[in-house]
Amino acid sequence: MAKKHNLGIATDWTAVEQSVLEEVLSAFASESNIIWYAKIAMQLQSEMEWDAALQCRRMSVRFTIFIFLPQILIILLLAKSYL
Repeated sequence: MAKKHNLGIATDWTAVEQSVLEEVLSAFASESNIIWYAKIAMQLQSEMEWDAALQCRRMSVRFTIFIFLPQILIILLLAKSYL
């Protein structure tokens, strides 16, 4: 029977799963996203390509927020002081 997956948000990954995901991403950085997801799913029997794609997306959003949050806060504080 095929594994059914949730089409919603990625579930919490264990530290081991996250480590494997990061290793695959760094090892195959020059490959396309589809290859990343397939390789991650092959390494982790508990996750599917869709799950890997959602987790990569979630990591990307977290990274973007982390990088730009200080700048966003400064802009909001400056805007508030002009109001």
